Amino acid sequence: MGVIDQIIDPIVRGWYEQHGLADFLDKLYEVSSKQGFILDPKHGWFFRRLGDDNLYNQIGYMVKELILPRPTYLHHHTDVDEAIYVIRGHCKVYLKGTTEEFHELKAGKGLIIPMGVGHVIGPDAKEVAHIIQYYSALPKQSNIIIHKKILDLSWWL
Repeated sequence: MGVIDQIIDPIVRGWYEQHGLADFLDKLYEVSSKQGFILDPKHGWFFRRLGDDNLYNQIGYMVKELILPRPTYLHHHTDVDEAIYVIRGHCKVYLKGTTEEFHELKAGKGLIIPMGVGHVIGPDAKEVAHIIQYYSALPKQSNIIIHKKILDLSWWL
């Protein structure tokens, strides 16, 4: 069974299939799993937590390292601010609050996304994005509001 078969969101799985990226995901998993990353089967990207649940519960925030082969859904958080920092590659960030903004971040750059601001985070068209993601509190899945699921990414590229 390949990585693509483990992705449970049919829209995400379909996007990878449509773009012929099944083999790419398998190779990316082979490399990233050796570094302690695991597949997020809902979102189709790879992550590792920096710390453990006991630590997060004590300090009240969460830090993750992500490898993003595709952009996130357009979403916002009702209970946390989010900060991202690019480790490798290039990352695009789309913000939709009272205005719309696009940011292109290269390695060594970061951005703070205030709670309530809609956003999409993802790689540029050439390579995956490797980022650190910080939440100002422990986010709850019920407090993540998805605005738009990915169907057509032509607006992103």
